[in-house]
Amino acid sequence: MLKILYKCLYLFLLNGFLFYLIEHYIWPSALSITPPVTGHLIIGIAFGIINTLLKPLLKILTLPIRWATLGLIGIVINGALIYVLTIVFNQNDIASVSLAINGGFIEYILLGIIFGLGNAILSCRCR
Repeated sequence: MLKILYKCLYLFLLNGFLFYLIEHYIWPSALSITPPVTGHLIIGIAFGIINTLLKPLLKILTLPIRWATLGLIGIVINGALIYVLTIVFNQNDIASVSLAINGGFIEYILLGIIFGLGNAILSCRCR
């Protein structure tokens, strides 16, 4: 039980670190998070929770499309989850954290690709 909790905590912190990397180094013009450090941690935890709760359900619902597109719909799912995260943080005042993504559908899809690759590369230690 404790091992599962550590794994979840590690993945939440990893998501926060990925948000930090994207905002400051990979694609600074696409993403804006305030306040700087605590905002990344809170958004990383929230994104981890959204991934844990919604992603398995979305994977099951999109299974036929996943087979037809050879898994590329997973990128759209990641982009949709980032969109849900921006809605949650922009319509609710959660710890005074704001998340802004500058752009439209393409930016969400590209951020989904970056998060998919980042989680695949950095979370291989967790398995």
